[in-house]
Amino acid sequence: MVKIDLKEVMAILRSGKWIKSLKCLTANLNTGTGGKIIEYKNVRIARQQLMQRRKNTPLTGHTGQIKDAQHNFHFTINLEMRNRQIRKIHPILIFEINNQPVL
Repeated sequence: MVKIDLKEVMAILRSGKWIKSLKCLTANLNTGTGGKIIEYKNVRIARQQLMQRRKNTPLTGHTGQIKDAQHNFHFTINLEMRNRQIRKIHPILIFEINNQPVL
């Protein structure tokens, strides 16, 4: 089985195409919990335009200011599921994408 690296995983995610299967681990450094395996089926990267269209409002916080998730700073991405739910993950914790192991 061909193993792919994180750079290729990010290229697949940023393409915007639907991904059949994505497995990742949970981790919470604040509480010291995690290690559970989560499998997402039929997901793709959530684009800001899609998130705004879903809510029909700009992405604003309770103070009225535009929210900035700082995905580059925290190295996170939002995944959109087929039912339009949004899940946030850390790409570093992905260990399998489309049944291909990740290095």
